Amino acid sequence: MRRSYESHTSLLVQQWAKLNTWLHDGAGNVVLNGQGLEILDIVFVSRNAGKVFIDQAALQASFNSHNKLMKTVSDGEVIYRVNTGFGGSADTRNNDVLALQRLLTGELRYGVLSPAARDPRPRSQSTSSHSSSFDLA
Repeated sequence: MRRSYESHTSLLVQQWAKLNTWLHDGAGNVVLNGQGLEILDIVFVSRNAGKVFIDQAALQASFNSHNKLMKTVSDGEVIYRVNTGFGGSADTRNNDVLALQRLLTGELRYGVLSPAARDPRPRSQSTSSHSSSFDLA
């Protein structure tokens, strides 16, 4: 049986090698398809100006889900956290679904910080060159 740190180290080395390959080769486009998105993909795109593409089938599935959700809400059905309160107030109903959803997406931004000294490279440098290695320091 592998020890947990061996699995973690193996994964870290694999991801590190993949990231450095992307940086040196200028490759590393990320395709959003509903599967296989890794933390490495998000780090690469956010810190190194990687390109993101949306798979057409995934985009269509997203539109289909949205349309079904909108129909369900307009039919008056109750959907937890879509048109209800949360947690202890889940039995509270909300008729202003758009305002409620704006509140929820606003909460997703809590803890998102602007680039700082802790970042390996400032955004302006990361867009100009992909030739240096990624440093976690």
